[in-house]
Amino acid sequence: MKLNLQEVPRVKTITKQEFLKNYFKPQKPVVIERFIDDWPAYKKWNLNYIKAIAGNTMVPLYDDRPVDYKEGFNEPHAKMKMADYVDLLKTEPTKYRIFLWNILKEIP
Repeated sequence: MKLNLQEVPRVKTITKQEFLKNYFKPQKPVVIERFIDDWPAYKKWNLNYIKAIAGNTMVPLYDDRPVDYKEGFNEPHAKMKMADYVDLLKTEPTKYRIFLWNILKEIP
């Protein structure tokens, strides 16, 4: 059986009308390269902004240890204030990661 593979087209930008006509209605995939460039969040949401709005919030952190049921499956390996975590991310590589934590629930 031969596969009929085709490259997915790429566009820099696209209007809503073009997208609906050329891709949505015929159900064809497309990669839109600069889709969010004009969204306010694209420029606003960065580590400094996260630190400013959530700096005092404690966040659960997980490292690269294997999960052990004796320690609790979803128990974080560490906790720290978001401001401290952002500073850590900016200064050095770290094994700590935030996992399954939704900032929008903490800071609407």
